[in-house]
Amino acid sequence: FDTLTGLPNRSLFRDRLEQQAKRSERNLMPMALLFIDLDGFKAVNDTWGHAAGDLVLKAVAERVKARLRKEDVLARLGGDEFVILLEEVSGPDGAAHVAQLALDEIRGITEAGGHPVAISASIGISGARGRAGAKRGPAALLADADQAMYRAKQGGKGVFVISEKAEWVPAR
Repeated sequence: FDTLTGLPNRSLFRDRLEQQAKRSERNLMPMALLFIDLDGFKAVNDTWGHAAGDLVLKAVAERVKARLRKEDVLARLGGDEFVILLEEVSGPDGAAHVAQLALDEIRGITEAGGHPVAISASIGISGARGRAGAKRGPAALLADADQAMYRAKQGGKGVFVISEKAEWVPAR
């Protein structure tokens, strides 16, 4: 687990992603991955110091986790990067709904240690379903979400982008 936020770390997340990919293949149920990168976080560290930055990271973890279902996984990959693994998501609309909830919670963080902060997030979404998703593999799902996140950053930040490689339809 990540010592700062108490969330699963990169290693534990990869294990959970592998397990979920196997369940998705077996049950032909969709899964989605949301890759979150904070916007404006470097300015918090540079202006108010790493203690304030740590408070922001903890607040992101607490606020976003509170909006998820118990079966969903929120993990901190490191730095200001987080991921959400959604089990049995309803499709692009369900993943987009969770992404918007996360964006709203993160934008709602306006102070850290008594200092004003202004942060948002860029989120990339990828989805997989069934055997076709399992064949591509968890690493591809993560890479697709990461690439979509970079497109969100290029598109103005504070938004989410769904990967064009996301698979939502039943696939065997």
